[in-house]
Amino acid sequence: MVEVTISNILTLEFNDVRKQLFSKVKTHEGLLHGDEEYMELLGYYPAIYSYMSELFVYLLNQVRLAPDTHTKGNYRVRRDMLEQLLKDIRLQYDSLSRKITVMRDEHDQTMRASP
Repeated sequence: MVEVTISNILTLEFNDVRKQLFSKVKTHEGLLHGDEEYMELLGYYPAIYSYMSELFVYLLNQVRLAPDTHTKGNYRVRRDMLEQLLKDIRLQYDSLSRKITVMRDEHDQTMRASP
């Protein structure tokens, strides 16, 4: 599969773009405390957010520059999909960060309660 980039986001089939981009949003469901993947995801989410933001800003501009209503509509659908994707990434990051904070607080309380 061809990686979605600024140069091809408007020419690839919409469902292919959607599937590929949403598959990049890794979830942290099922991770256990102490898994190395936690820290990897804390770096991954901002990186993938930046990548998707670049695509989103590109589409914002393309919507403004589109020559006709039909083209604008096609671009808007892709822009809206990316907007939702950015929300999903942000939700994953925020929930992972919160989960880590809760686990750290639980660990700190356990350590304080130990004799």
